[in-house]
Amino acid sequence: MASGRAAGFARAALVGYGVVIVSFLGGVRWGVGMNHPNPEHRTSLFMMSALVPLVAWGALFMPHPHDLVVLIGSFLVL
Repeated sequence: MASGRAAGFARAALVGYGVVIVSFLGGVRWGVGMNHPNPEHRTSLFMMSALVPLVAWGALFMPHPHDLVVLIGSFLVL
């Protein structure tokens, strides 16, 4: 039973770590948008850099199979 608890903690830690990494990648995307010469493309970069990490943070509150799917999708979008 202790190994089941440890596995649940490890999974939660993995998802939390992934969410933090997605947030940092969103910041990188924001920085790229700051230097982009095209205003339309800059706006889309800003929106993606903010919306994708917000969706990833929602993965912390999702049940087991869905949290990793949302996290993987967030990595693929960024």
